[in-house]
Amino acid sequence: MDEEIKNFVQKQKTATICCVDEQGNPYCFTSFYAFSPQYFSLIFKSSPTSRHIKLLLENPQIAGTILDEKMGAFPAKGIQFSGIFCRGRRCAS
Repeated sequence: MDEEIKNFVQKQKTATICCVDEQGNPYCFTSFYAFSPQYFSLIFKSSPTSRHIKLLLENPQIAGTILDEKMGAFPAKGIQFSGIFCRGRRCAS
């Protein structure tokens, strides 16, 4: 991972994460996260009964954005990402 991107992700606190619902429609939620540079992973906590966790357990493909929390309207600074949702220590393997 590029050092500039890694540093940016470590400085921010929230991400918009998108998944797909039962009908194949996009579903997005915002979450606070911690960044694990060792695994290049965003770690967030949520209720196992929340709609987004239920959707992620059915289809773990995700995409999302992280925007600079201090940004004004322009120029916008942020990243887009894609990945796979995983749960617990199974993610580290």
